[in-house]
Amino acid sequence: MHRSPRFWQVYAAAWLPYAVLYFLIFVTGGRGTVGEAVADMLSNVGTAALLGVAALAATDRMRWPARRPVAFFLVQAGLAVAYAAAWWAAIAAVFTLRVSLARGRLSLSYLGGYAFPWQMFAGVMVYAAIAGIAYAVQAAGQAREQEARAARAETLRARAELQALRAQLNPHFLFNTLHSLMALVRHEPAQAEAALERFAGLLRYTLDAKRAEVDDVPLAQEWAFVRDYLALERIRLGERLRVVEHVDPGALDHPVPAFTLQPLVENAIRHAVGPHARGARVTIGIARVDGALELRVVDDGPGADPASISRAAGLGLRVVRQRLETRYGGAGRMDVRTAPGEGFAVHVRLPVAAAAEETAEEERWSYAR
Repeated sequence: MHRSPRFWQVYAAAWLPYAVLYFLIFVTGGRGTVGEAVADMLSNVGTAALLGVAALAATDRMRWPARRPVAFFLVQAGLAVAYAAAWWAAIAAVFTLRVSLARGRLSLSYLGGYAFPWQMFAGVMVYAAIAGIAYAVQAAGQAREQEARAARAETLRARAELQALRAQLNPHFLFNTLHSLMALVRHEPAQAEAALERFAGLLRYTLDAKRAEVDDVPLAQEWAFVRDYLALERIRLGERLRVVEHVDPGALDHPVPAFTLQPLVENAIRHAVGPHARGARVTIGIARVDGALELRVVDDGPGADPASISRAAGLGLRVVRQRLETRYGGAGRMDVRTAPGEGFAVHVRLPVAAAAEETAEEERWSYAR
């Protein structure tokens, strides 16, 4: 049984109310002097506390929950009776020693008659209290360990999927972009050169984010990455991709986890713009609202059945949601709103550190569907 000094301090302090109550009952009952009250208190409460150490050792050896609960409770009942008997014997031994020293000869002194069953009952109750508290502490510790293991597992899974997300610029996107660039080189060399610069910037951001040990980037960098991505997609999709931007420049200084906004935009293009001849309008919003950073990506595409979102959500949306839950808990969230024929809207809310907040008036959202 390895316990910290802090534990034993708390253990000793837990016996103080019982000791004080015993002392007050003895003194107020007129049963002797203050010195005798202190001696009786130490004889009674001190022996109970020392035997409680053995009770704690028993709870350490018999962990909770038990595989065989009936046998567990039978053993605990036996231990409670044994604790009560040991406590009665310890008190008798201390009293015998005190009386024998006072009289100068051996004089047995013990609790008999009606006091014996009460002493045994008190011993069983004290053991039950010690064991109950010990098992409650065990259960709380096991729950914390399970939560920690689950959190570590979730973090590792989120990191693994993030690495997959970072490593993948969608192969179809890369192939289509290279195909479009080849066509531009032949017919629009100047435009091809500008597109190649954007393509290089996109790859640079991806590689830098993959190598970096720090997950966060300024939102301005993420937004520049998204704009490069949109420019390259516009080469392929043309007028089918219509983008509306509502961006608060003051919000771009705040750090965000890399690859938070781009997967939302990619999801809109993949499902609302690419498969349909008429294309879609994608509205992107970035603002600081009520002490938080809000990102919105809304499209006016065909939408989807909300019940199917959890089953059909791609890697990008799933990783973003898991990263927010792992990183921020309830302070960061991603909400999806959609319905057949009503488009698809993703709303991400991230906490902003108080030190990073500015005093400028916060911009409110206004979206036209």
